[in-house]
Amino acid sequence: MTISNSEFSSNTAAAFGGGLADLGGGHLTVAGCTFNGNRAFHGGGLVIETSGTLSNTTISGNVAGQQGGGISIAFSGQVVLQNCTITDNQAGETAGGIFSGTEVLLNATVVAKNSAAAGDPDVDNNTSAADLVDNGENFIGDNTGAANSFTAGTPNVNGSFVGTAAAGPLDPLLEPLADNGGTVVLPDGSHLLTHQDDANNGNNGVRDRAPNGNASDERGFSVFNGACDIGAFEFQDCDLSVTTSAPAGALRPGQPATFTLAVTSNGPNACPFDPILTATLPSGTIVVSASGNATANGNVVTFLVPPLTVGSSTSFTLTVIPAASGPFTETATVSGHDDPNPPNNTASASVTVQPRAIPATGSADVTGLLQIVPQGRRRPKMLWFVRLTNASSTPIQGPLGVVVPGLRRGRRPKLLDAGGMIADGKKFVLVNVGSDGIFEPGQSVLVELLFSLPVKVPGVDVVAGALA
Repeated sequence: MTISNSEFSSNTAAAFGGGLADLGGGHLTVAGCTFNGNRAFHGGGLVIETSGTLSNTTISGNVAGQQGGGISIAFSGQVVLQNCTITDNQAGETAGGIFSGTEVLLNATVVAKNSAAAGDPDVDNNTSAADLVDNGENFIGDNTGAANSFTAGTPNVNGSFVGTAAAGPLDPLLEPLADNGGTVVLPDGSHLLTHQDDANNGNNGVRDRAPNGNASDERGFSVFNGACDIGAFEFQDCDLSVTTSAPAGALRPGQPATFTLAVTSNGPNACPFDPILTATLPSGTIVVSASGNATANGNVVTFLVPPLTVGSSTSFTLTVIPAASGPFTETATVSGHDDPNPPNNTASASVTVQPRAIPATGSADVTGLLQIVPQGRRRPKMLWFVRLTNASSTPIQGPLGVVVPGLRRGRRPKLLDAGGMIADGKKFVLVNVGSDGIFEPGQSVLVELLFSLPVKVPGVDVVAGALA
């Protein structure tokens, strides 16, 4: 029987093999599989009672009531474990990782960080050195229960890293089980769950410690540097970085603003998977558009990043409408697995969304918000200058219209530079207040009033917004 590219998760058996039980028959081949969260009395993850080969397989988080929290092998022909990871399993009695009562050869396999209530947390060879064989380049956290199979050493004569209870178990430095990508997509759209390995720290860690391991890992990704990692995971060592920037100028509620995001491949290796970029926005933000292959779900936008060669980059734009004034932060994150430099996987652009300008619609008299200071006259009493300053803390929606009320009757002078007429029939001088059309707090503008006849200007009123 051959099983490949499959995941066995959260199954329960009353007796043998929570995920899988092969109790006899032909040769069993398991390749590129994950056994996770299964439970049984014997062999929480799986039970094998036939000859077999397990390759690039993860056995993690399984529980046995008795022996073999991860895997139990007995009454069978030879079984070979090649580049497997057996970790985080539990047993109610012994052999939290692997129990063997027959010949089992381990090559480039991790058995570590398991637990057993009665002892032998990782390995148990049923007192027979021939039932667990160190074929080289393995990583055994604690050899208690099979010390005659796995000689302690860092490395030992077989090139294996083997810890002891007395000296302190070795740690493979594995991250929690997660979707770390892969060439095979499961029916639910995810990939096989795997344990990423972290950089070696002294004798702990499994990176590049198996020169004779498989040419690719459980995910289908290739080996680099001429030596594979011990276990089912091969670290791809591809540094991705992300930057993001906010638009120039003031942001305001209800008005669109475009952010720019960029992802760069810094090497040393090219990523064998398509990275995922996410942009997280404040709650209530409206997503107007996003470039590339993007989807929005509430305040999170996800971009599919195309394959990147080392040194190349790609950029995206994201146009949003802030919901309210105040601090606004857009946070960009690119997929972090297989990355030697996680801190540069996240970047943020923070801005302050300015208060909404008034009037929001139509027009309004804003004279009371302004400081109005006459600046003198020319062509005696025919050309006047007035400086307007927004003395409030509220932005004013432009353009502005300056109205001269109370002109004398009789020889009515005309306002020669009038730009229009407000609703009550009074003419106004049009004042533009910049490219964004907003008269900001503290902003000042000099206005010229040109009359057809000499006139004394008693004062001016100012309207703003949609002028008639």
